[in-house]
Amino acid sequence: MIQYTLTFLVEIACLITAWRYLRHEKELHWALQPWYLLIVVITEGLGGYIGIVQHKNNAWLYNIFLLIEGTFISYFIYRICKPYGLHIRYWLLWLALFILFFSIEQTAVEKPASLHFWTVIWISASFVVATIYYIYLLFNAPLQPVPLRRHASSLWMGAISCFYFGSFVTMLLAQPLIATQVELAGLPLYALVYLLLNLMLYGLWMITFTYRYRNLR
Repeated sequence: MIQYTLTFLVEIACLITAWRYLRHEKELHWALQPWYLLIVVITEGLGGYIGIVQHKNNAWLYNIFLLIEGTFISYFIYRICKPYGLHIRYWLLWLALFILFFSIEQTAVEKPASLHFWTVIWISASFVVATIYYIYLLFNAPLQPVPLRRHASSLWMGAISCFYFGSFVTMLLAQPLIATQVELAGLPLYALVYLLLNLMLYGLWMITFTYRYRNLR
């Protein structure tokens, strides 16, 4: 319950920050960010109601959200890398593989009520690779007028890299982490890792939105 409450609160805070600083954005990927976060908050709210209040399986809801998450994050990455020469065909190829993974798990998985494991693995691994590729592009591009520490796109990608690398490792080690039944700060180790990942992601995103706003003023 503590994990869910803290995650939900930081998601709401991130949504408010995004709406405050990005509501007049001209670039589509940044303008879509508040709407994506609104869907995140709605999904988390419904997921909590179904899972905590009704005590029912809510994996189906998060599986549906995977489609939105994968599409938005991959599009954002494409738009960030586009000025450095990334062609749209690579994003479309990624989307095709993403939909393929999702469709296979949706129709062939033995436990349809569980989270789509291989789809999550594909999302996490490919996004980490994309952030590494972005760093390569960034350091081979002409110097930017904005310092790296205040480069909103770099901060956004840094948050994505840390979150999805952590998610990738945690998903692979999920069973051992759950089986150990180790608790820290009153939370199972598995739940604590995901809580910290969410706090890191949305916390860095809030900083990113303020930098984006200030750099454009």
